[in-house]
Parts: sequence; C-alpha cells; structure tokens
Amino acid sequence: MKNVAGERIGEDEEISFEQVRKHRNRLVHFFHPAYARRPIEKLVQEVVTEQCKAWFYLHRLLTLNWEPHFRKYRKKIQKLDELMHKKRAFLKAKFSALKPHINVEISNRVEFKSCHFCGCRAARVEEANEPLYESRCLVCEARSSNLCVLCPNCGEGIEVGFEGPGEGTCPNDDCERETDLAYLLKKYGPVQDPKEESEVFYCASCEHYEECVIPFNDGYLCLCCAERHDLEEQCHYCGNHLAGFDPEGSAAFGSFMCSHAIPWDRR
Repeated sequence: MKNVAGERIGEDEEISFEQVRKHRNRLVHFFHPAYARRPIEKLVQEVVTEQCKAWFYLHRLLTLNWEPHFRKYRKKIQKLDELMHKKRAFLKAKFSALKPHINVEISNRVEFKSCHFCGCRAARVEEANEPLYESRCLVCEARSSNLCVLCPNCGEGIEVGFEGPGEGTCPNDDCERETDLAYLLKKYGPVQDPKEESEVFYCASCEHYEECVIPFNDGYLCLCCAERHDLEEQCHYCGNHLAGFDPEGSAAFGSFMCSHAIPWDRR
C-alpha cells in the first residue's frame, strides 16, 4: 500500500492489523496451544477485543479515508459492522461485572467515557489536558488518545475526529453544534503573526493535507489524529515544516507534501 499506492496508515493501526494477521496465521498454518482444549473465557475476551479494535480502525479507513474507492461496497461494509457489534455484545457481560466498581470510581469523581473499540462506557480518563484526554478501557484494556471539546452552545463534550479530521457533532439532540478543523485552530492554536513564520505544522502521522499541528505543552499536538509529537522538522525538498517527521533523505524523496520528489516505490 505504501510503495504502490502511496497510502500509509498510523502506527497503532498497523500494530492492530499485524496482531490479527499473526493470530490468524498461527491458527490456520501452525499449532496454537491456547486452542488445544476448549478455550477459556478470558482467551475468548482477548480475541474479541483484538478483532473489535482492528475492525474499528479498518471501518474508519473504509468509510472515511478510502470511502470513494469502497463506495460500491457500502452495504457489505455495513453488514460486517453489524456482525462486529454482535461480537461487542460478548464484552457487555464483562462490563456488567465491572459496573459496580466503575460506579464507585465515578462517585469519587473519576471520569469515564465510551470506549471507541468495544463500545462500553468503561474508558477511564487517566490524563486530561483540554482538548486532549488519554484513557484506558477497563473492559478491553485499550489505551487511546482522543480529542474532546466543550460545545460552545450548551457545554456538552464533543468527541472530535471520528466523523472526519477535526470534525465532531454535539451529542445534545437539542443542539447538534458541529466543529471542524478551522474552529479547533482558532480555539486552541497559537496567535499567528502574518509577518512571522507559522507555528502550525503538517502532521507526518495522519498526513492531513492542511496544517493541523499546534504547540502543546512541551511538544506538539495534531488536531486531526490526536497524535503527540516531540519535534518538528523541515522537509529538505519542499521546505514545509512537519511534526513527527524524519528529514533524513528528504532532499531526494521529500515528504507526503511533495508532488515532484522521487516516488516512494523507487527508493
């Protein structure tokens, strides 16, 4: 995909797909000791979690990033999504068992959000620094970094990035205020002086075509994919500044912003 089509996916997505691939290959082509006897419930939970996480990433690619290419398969993708939601129902039992513990934590002012991987409201917020929050799900153990902003109309939390880069809709049915990248940049981005060099950069992780990375704490934050970066570097081919970018070799190969550099598949 990267060499032929120029398509690159995020590190978390690649790791998740690789886990499913290795698990599948071991079952089909080799001996897997975990399945020698009737699988225990914990093992089944791990498999369902692994598949739900991979499907979350794949579904997002098929319906957002690659939607024009897979438009004619929309009904089949929807059917697969329905089947995966039935798998999620298996994890609801674990969520029910954990609910008393979660309620105690909520009463102690610990914040929980819905997990984007398993669908349970069991994602314990471990670090929050608006607009970024980092959480760990008590049901599927998934760790994630997401963007959430307070609706300027009603104050409800708007989850950002799952409808499109920087996009989100207020969950309040009486409000439904929408956000976009321009709104996030205006609210959280640095004050730009047209006479000075821009402090907003491109993201080498999600490769969004607009500048979407802002200074954040001691590093940088992408308002499209919620990726945190330590450094930003300049491409030696096009001169653009990118966060999370390794400039080595960029004089010839450039970055994803370069349309006339030597193609990636001719490295």
